Amino acid sequence: MRGGGLYVIDGQHRLAAAKLRRDIPHLPCVILELPDRADEAANFVHLNQRRRPLSQIDVFKAAVASGDGEASAIARALAENDLSIASSTNPNSWKPGQISNIGGIQQAWKRHGAARTRAALHVLANGFAGQVLRYAGTIFPGVAVLVAELTAKRDPLIWKDGEDALMLIEMLGETPQQEWREIILLEMARNPNMKFRDAARKVIADAWSDLQDAFTGDDEDEVFDQARTGELGALAQAEG
Repeated sequence: MRGGGLYVIDGQHRLAAAKLRRDIPHLPCVILELPDRADEAANFVHLNQRRRPLSQIDVFKAAVASGDGEASAIARALAENDLSIASSTNPNSWKPGQISNIGGIQQAWKRHGAARTRAALHVLANGFAGQVLRYAGTIFPGVAVLVAELTAKRDPLIWKDGEDALMLIEMLGETPQQEWREIILLEMARNPNMKFRDAARKVIADAWSDLQDAFTGDDEDEVFDQARTGELGALAQAEG
């Protein structure tokens, strides 16, 4: 209850259904006096976690609304890169720039720190600018690890505006998301004990290494295309 008004923080679908029927004049409810939206969001999470598991998207949005420091910082980092959290886990409803892999971003935030995760988000957003990020959850862990390695002795927020970052962005965008996903899955098929994050890191790091080698030998586009063609050919044989 705020400012003399009543707000439904849980049970909105039940209330909407009752209104549609028009023959249910009353619904049981519990009225709580809460001072602000932060308390409402925290109470929403508490109620739903007791009844059913919430999606990571729901929990994250509620954490942002409740003023959680890390969640709010991640939300700002997403906004800085023209990214936002999707409204659902169904990619068919997403718009360009929307993502659902909040769990992977939170893991990167804890493992690599805020600055390096922000740099990795910059690479992801610009590599696939204007696209629906259907496979961001598959690709981002590899990007985050590689960016952390490339900035181990550098300020990642300065690095992201430099030539290496631009090259990584261009390299990422030259291959469709679907193909990155296929190559990562192939790497996992070759190495069944390899963790998902490690497979993503290896695939993207190998492509980066090939690109670097191109500057001391063959043409850059030729080297990268040969590496990609070889991976996809192996995938076709495995599927056949």
